Amino acid sequence: MQAASSSLVVLFDDIEAHLHPRGQRAIVPALLNVAQALTDEAAPSIQVIAKTHSPLVLASVGPLFDADKDAWFHLALKDHQVQLRKRPY
Repeated sequence: MQAASSSLVVLFDDIEAHLHPRGQRAIVPALLNVAQALTDEAAPSIQVIAKTHSPLVLASVGPLFDADKDAWFHLALKDHQVQLRKRPY
């Protein structure tokens, strides 16, 4: 049997797709709980990259957001160019 990893990267595209608003508010905190349960250290390294159009998903991260280690980026199309901007939470 292989030992559990101490790090995990989770990538989601349209994480809110087909979810009821209650599910949109719960999905990211639930995923972080599962990811922590899958790692074998008290302070696991978990990186979640989630693309969403839902303000409910973004709001659900509020109580968990740590500006020292977390980031929110916004993608926008301007003059036929994609722009990536880091936003304050």
